[in-house]
Amino acid sequence: MGGGQGLTHAAGEESREHERRDGSRHAGGAPRATHSQARPEALDKELREAAQNLPRALDALAPAPENAPDVAGELLLAQNQWRFMDDALRQMGEGKPSARDLEFIAKAGDNLLESMERIARAYAGAS
Repeated sequence: MGGGQGLTHAAGEESREHERRDGSRHAGGAPRATHSQARPEALDKELREAAQNLPRALDALAPAPENAPDVAGELLLAQNQWRFMDDALRQMGEGKPSARDLEFIAKAGDNLLESMERIARAYAGAS
């Protein structure tokens, strides 16, 4: 191989190795769709349903007279975290999200999960 051909061959091999590692191409060589390009319709449906069901469930649990004060407080906290996250997700859908927006959504999601876990433990202990 000549000097230029060796470099070209090496660059081609490196590119193919990168594609194998990151999965950016199918075996046939066609570009692989990214998550932002193609998300299964079933997942979109599941996300929409969850976004509708969570606030309904929280609203249904909140006024229960048998809720202890700590559970009532956790339910209120979960409702607020959901509202923060839902508002941020809507704003994100209106434009390109910033790193701060994504961090805010992640933190609200973590707080919501922690709150729901405490609620579940409290209900499990009450039965």
